[in-house]
Amino acid sequence: MHSPSSNFTTNAAKASHNRSKALVLWLQLCTIVSHISPHLVELQGYPCETLMLQKMIEPFADTTLLKYLPQVLQFFQAALDQLLCLASLTMPQVIEILWNYHDRLHSDDPEFKTGSSALSCIKALRWCVKLLQLPFPDLYSGPISALTFAEH
Repeated sequence: MHSPSSNFTTNAAKASHNRSKALVLWLQLCTIVSHISPHLVELQGYPCETLMLQKMIEPFADTTLLKYLPQVLQFFQAALDQLLCLASLTMPQVIEILWNYHDRLHSDDPEFKTGSSALSCIKALRWCVKLLQLPFPDLYSGPISALTFAEH
């Protein structure tokens, strides 16, 4: 039988591991979008840049970060794989990436089973765009919203 203190230690270790994992993903994302985020451009070269980046995600639960960050990273990686300019993504480009994301979720591709959905990816992108003030097409517009209905 586990004592309450050993359960606390186990939970604290898991929380620390989750936060560390989320921080690694966050720093990867910040590297990818550092040139298009006004917040990140301002922090570049700042002596406490990494600390400030950590503070940006401090208010968010680890579960939220571990759900959203992999999806946002997959989205931006897909855009980069298509040689798209992240600073000037258009609505059709965003829709195409999201549509392909939706198609891959419903394929038999074992490397793309994330337990998420295109709607979840859209929510993650909205969160990221707002937090980092990224130049992005309106993720609340009709064409994007229509994708959320394609899943039902």
